[in-house]
Amino acid sequence: MGRIEFKAIVDLVQNYRVTLVTTLECPPVKKKKSTESFQTPKTLHVVIYGLRKDMDDIGDFLEDSEPFLQHPTGYDTRLEYLNPQFLLRPGSSIPRADGATFQALTTQNSSDQVMAEKAKS
Repeated sequence: MGRIEFKAIVDLVQNYRVTLVTTLECPPVKKKKSTESFQTPKTLHVVIYGLRKDMDDIGDFLEDSEPFLQHPTGYDTRLEYLNPQFLLRPGSSIPRADGATFQALTTQNSSDQVMAEKAKS
């Protein structure tokens, strides 16, 4: 494992009011050699919570930076799921992220800010 450097994430946090929630997915390793755990591929999931008014700008920003938002595997299901990069037909709405599990935000202030912004829209 090592350090992950991704300028787009740094710029995102500096330019927008967002909260990032990360989960590291580590598949089980057979206990043959201790170095195998370092060689097994791991997946870092990053869920971005932000203000609804910034949604399109954040989507454009990320698109210009090349990361593409996928459906999350876990998120705070108390909040409405919106993905500015999800293509929709006119008049349709974004589907719920099937299979996603509940994952409460650890900072209550952040979820309150998101919920307050959601109520304004």
